[in-house]
Amino acid sequence: MSFFSRFTKKQYPQQLSQRDQFLQVLGSVLKPNNEFNLQESIEILAQYLIKSEFHILNLFEFLKTITFDFEPKQVIHLLTILHQLLLKEELSLYISNEIRSAKMPWLQNIGILNGITDQIKKCQQNSLVVQQNEIPSQTPSSQFMYVQQCYFYLQLISKNIDLYYAISLNNYPYQAKYEMDHKLMCTWIYKIQNIMNYAIQLLTYNKDYIEIQKVIYIDLLKFHSFICQEITKILDSYATLGRCYALNLYEIFCESNKQYEQLKKFWKQIGLQQPEQCLLSNSLLQEFLFFISKLKVLNHLVYKKKIDIPFPNIKHMRKGSQEEYKLSDENEIQDEILMSNQSIRNLGSFTFSTVQL
Repeated sequence: MSFFSRFTKKQYPQQLSQRDQFLQVLGSVLKPNNEFNLQESIEILAQYLIKSEFHILNLFEFLKTITFDFEPKQVIHLLTILHQLLLKEELSLYISNEIRSAKMPWLQNIGILNGITDQIKKCQQNSLVVQQNEIPSQTPSSQFMYVQQCYFYLQLISKNIDLYYAISLNNYPYQAKYEMDHKLMCTWIYKIQNIMNYAIQLLTYNKDYIEIQKVIYIDLLKFHSFICQEITKILDSYATLGRCYALNLYEIFCESNKQYEQLKKFWKQIGLQQPEQCLLSNSLLQEFLFFISKLKVLNHLVYKKKIDIPFPNIKHMRKGSQEEYKLSDENEIQDEILMSNQSIRNLGSFTFSTVQL
């Protein structure tokens, strides 16, 4: 059965509704793997979608009808095209809004399957209450779970579309509106690395899904290159950073090296553009690592001292000055905790490589 046969009617072209014409366009671009041409499919669908916002709504209405018994390869092809349409200036706003807001039933483990709608209507006609155990359900296959994960990635970049576009231009979002200090830079980079950590999970090589894996890989190359650029700029002046920001930079650098190794592994399997490693002078890197090791020792001693000397045991201190000292001390701790918790990851311990120039 054709991918679209359940949705189209047997009519002559001039008799087709706008929706059926659109489904014919979809059918013409979503072909088997050996016939699928991504660039050609993007151009055909983009030209049609630009004509009317109604066509965009039809596209997402169709996506809502997808069920677990659809061919995963063709759904992946459609999501790949959708990803590339985000890069079209005329369509990006509409597409990203729909990806963020449209409710897709098949993103849940219980989807809309053949027969469910008919059964519900039949029960309603008979004035019966539909019981949960009467509705047929199906757990998605591992292939369809991959489809779900890919759509989650599209939602992720659509929710951060300003960041996604800014990185393509080697900038931070809203850079013209806000002064870009170290705290804000670290916050943006943490967000980028969190997106990368999710997307990297999708790069387990599979020839059936290679088209979407390629476009995700290209995204990750842009993200990683931008982070390397920022690390290089900031590391040159690491000695002027505050204690917390220096430790943040170390965490970002370690995570970047781990992501580089994961990207390199995928690159060796597909042979596209090679990921960029953060190229730093070995002497500068060794100085930075020595500086970080001293900071860690210092932090350990400071926190240990604060624990060993509780405030109630401090005698001969005026009440006012004691409260001022306590408030100042707590503010310092809170500032350190704030910056050390900017990332939602639990990075643990890291290993990283040095690069000789």
